[in-house]
Amino acid sequence: MFGITLRKLPWYAKVMITGYLIAIAGGYVYAMGNLALAVGLTPDDIVTHYYGNEATQQHLREEAAGPKVAAGEAVEEELDLDLGGDEEAAPAAAAAAEAAPEEEILPIPSFKSLVGEGHFHMFGMTSFFFGLTLIALFLEVGEKRKAVLVLTPYVGILFDNLSMLATRFLGPGFAFLMMASGTLMALSFLGIFVHAMYEMWLKRSVVEPVKESAHALAA
Repeated sequence: MFGITLRKLPWYAKVMITGYLIAIAGGYVYAMGNLALAVGLTPDDIVTHYYGNEATQQHLREEAAGPKVAAGEAVEEELDLDLGGDEEAAPAAAAAAEAAPEEEILPIPSFKSLVGEGHFHMFGMTSFFFGLTLIALFLEVGEKRKAVLVLTPYVGILFDNLSMLATRFLGPGFAFLMMASGTLMALSFLGIFVHAMYEMWLKRSVVEPVKESAHALAA
């Protein structure tokens, strides 16, 4: 861009950019470690963290229904007591209930916490990738490849944050969208990192042939 490329930069500028790339790569590794510890790296881990399980969803449905459900359950229990029940079936039902352990209700984030987490992530990841995509503008690659390199991470950021809300409120199937967007960001980071390091330190400069003047040829 503007005739400036990473390969043509002076050595001290290359050292500065290299230090930045290595430091930000370390930050990316820490971010992935935090993700692995806080959420997990598999679709099942994502579903468990954002969607919960069937017991969690049943608990949310009961909370949304309000006190009517509890009142209805109380009336049903009173009717059972008044009308009596099958005395032989009661012990069997109690034994079956004890034998089948109740599924644990898993804590999942609320809409408020997801909005707070989402805006923090979007600002942070956008700032993170801005420096990288700015460096990518000065790569010696074709315009189409450069456009893909500088646009891909921002697409991944957008879908990554939308997939959190979708997994939480629309269903566990959107966990795969979060995996795909995270993979997209990781690949874009790796692509820019490898291209930049290669062009600064490994790509050889092309020596243009010197054209001799007509006077020199005549002599």
